[in-house]
Amino acid sequence: MPAITLALVTARAGADRTALRARLSIRSRACGAAGVLLGEAMPPNIDGGDLVWRLHFTDRAAWADASLTLADDADVAHVDWAAFEPIGAGARAGAIPGGIYRQMTMYVPPETPPATVARFETETLGLADAIPEIRRWSLGRVFASGGDRAWTHVWEQTFAAAEDFTGPYMNHPWHWSLVDRWFDPEMPERIVDRRLCNSLCALPDGPIGWP
Repeated sequence: MPAITLALVTARAGADRTALRARLSIRSRACGAAGVLLGEAMPPNIDGGDLVWRLHFTDRAAWADASLTLADDADVAHVDWAAFEPIGAGARAGAIPGGIYRQMTMYVPPETPPATVARFETETLGLADAIPEIRRWSLGRVFASGGDRAWTHVWEQTFAAAEDFTGPYMNHPWHWSLVDRWFDPEMPERIVDRRLCNSLCALPDGPIGWP
């Protein structure tokens, strides 16, 4: 099973982002990842960093051998990161390279009943069946993380354009009438912590590795 690291990197004020991105590119090539995504974060951005750095490893053993850290980089102010394995993923027939990558990194408290978490996961994955604009998708459970929360889930999708996320995805009834209740503090079903990370970035033409 693949293991994926997603790091949302916030640069220090005044940092040379071009140089920082170049250093991350070097680390990407040296760490043995089977697929890499490194891009400037785009709006809508909610605590999603300045750079989105995603590394796809063939399995958890390969992930462990990478020994990634950004603690020694003076241009980095903060990193929220999660290493996860997919529990559900897919691609729509005819999906082509390029487009937009979107991630949402979440924390569900450990006291949440397992059956409730399972319903949340099933309904989240159901977005892919309901919304044809989603090209590729993956929902992962986190096995290691760092940053502002002990992150538990990462929900990833790709789209042809950012407008496919801000329009058809956000406005679809499956999203706002079903899945959104897990996030809404005014709903009794809410389980997802209000502190989450959301960002988009452009996809490269080459493969990034997908479950």
